[in-house]
Amino acid sequence: MTRILVRLTQFWDLWCCFLTDHRYPIAKEAGPRTMHQIWKYALGVMLVMGLWFFVGYFFSMQYLGLTRGKAIIGGIFMLVVIWFVERMIIHSQIKRFFSRIAIFRTVLAFLMSLVGSVILDQMLFKEDIQQARQKYIELQIQQLIPYRMQLIDEHIQQLSLQRQQIDSQIQEVTAEVRKHPTIQLPNYTQTVVRDSAGRILQRAHTAQFTAQANPELNRIPMLYRLRSQADSAISALETQKQNVADQIRQELEHSHGLLTEINAFFYFMFHTEGNRPAFFMWLIVIFVFLLIELLVLTIKILDGHNTNMYEELLAYVEDHKRRQMDKFVYVNESVNESAPHLRK
Repeated sequence: MTRILVRLTQFWDLWCCFLTDHRYPIAKEAGPRTMHQIWKYALGVMLVMGLWFFVGYFFSMQYLGLTRGKAIIGGIFMLVVIWFVERMIIHSQIKRFFSRIAIFRTVLAFLMSLVGSVILDQMLFKEDIQQARQKYIELQIQQLIPYRMQLIDEHIQQLSLQRQQIDSQIQEVTAEVRKHPTIQLPNYTQTVVRDSAGRILQRAHTAQFTAQANPELNRIPMLYRLRSQADSAISALETQKQNVADQIRQELEHSHGLLTEINAFFYFMFHTEGNRPAFFMWLIVIFVFLLIELLVLTIKILDGHNTNMYEELLAYVEDHKRRQMDKFVYVNESVNESAPHLRK
């Protein structure tokens, strides 16, 4: 049993060092106090990674419309991003909350807390937000109806103008056909007179006129078809004007964009009665998300003044390497200075 516990502890130490980007042999050499500090960092990183996976998963599935498998990939992507960010925080020299990297991490934490709280509250108050969303859609319908009606009226006006032009053409063509139902088309023939030697003595051109139907008559059915199409389009637009509210409602109900959902959420929070408990719940969720987001940064700043044997060992190894390098440079310089005397 003791052997199993030792193995589990060793595996846990390896896992914590992997999450926090610490070298396990150096951390083990630094002692249990340093390893316990790495444990704190690792637990904080796992909490933040789990939070970002939750946000990425539900964001991908609810707002991007991805399937469950692809949404898991989206959550893993967000998880990996925050993992690199937290590793950068752990290994940065941060002594106070107002440093540049600390401010950057705080802003990022606030944004993610806001997005995460909106997603979580939409799950907690799903039915209430759905009712608020319907009210919000009705408000949008009342705002969009005048603009949509204006567009339809402009289109109807254009089609009516086209229909008037077609009627004018029909009247002109009909009057022309009634006035000239047939037209005389010439048919030219040539007569040649030759002598006995076959030379041309005379050319004669004669024209015979034949009556044919006026070709403008063929335009009349085409113009009537164009007028019928314009009438059908005008009739369809008049019907659309009567159902414009239902069409807008159907478009809005089938749109699940991020901005629409967020607008519906804030409409539920600030424009509906009896929403005070939900508002305070939202603030609590933001605060909890923000605390989790800033956990690693807080641990880093609070433990920044404590002695860290891991960093001391790294500094010792680095100093030892530097002394060796300086010694090597000194030997090379000595050899270079003595080389001219040896050549003499």
